[in-house]
Amino acid sequence: MAEHTQVAVALVKVLEFSGRWFMFIRSEAWSLRRSMQSGGVNTIGEMADLTHNFGMFAGNASKALAGDELAKKTALADIESHIAVFEKAKGNLPQRAGDLEQGIAALKELGHSLEAL
Repeated sequence: MAEHTQVAVALVKVLEFSGRWFMFIRSEAWSLRRSMQSGGVNTIGEMADLTHNFGMFAGNASKALAGDELAKKTALADIESHIAVFEKAKGNLPQRAGDLEQGIAALKELGHSLEAL
């Protein structure tokens, strides 16, 4: 039961980050587009797609809590790909590096708690 609580707490942190990240993308779309043109994360669409995908973590994590191994593997793979994109984004968005680090930490925590199931 403790593992289930850890997954739930980690998932809340990820969803909290995703909400803040979505509002940032929405409010800064034009300046983000310009700052990302230099490489790494090339489009605002890629970052917005990631934000949209955070909702999938909730579904896959809840299925993993119920014992669905495929959902668990999918969630873990999605977490790794999101972390990689956010790592690249830190170079293009140094003013948001702190937020990105929080998001990466939340994703890693979710990954570790899912692995412990």
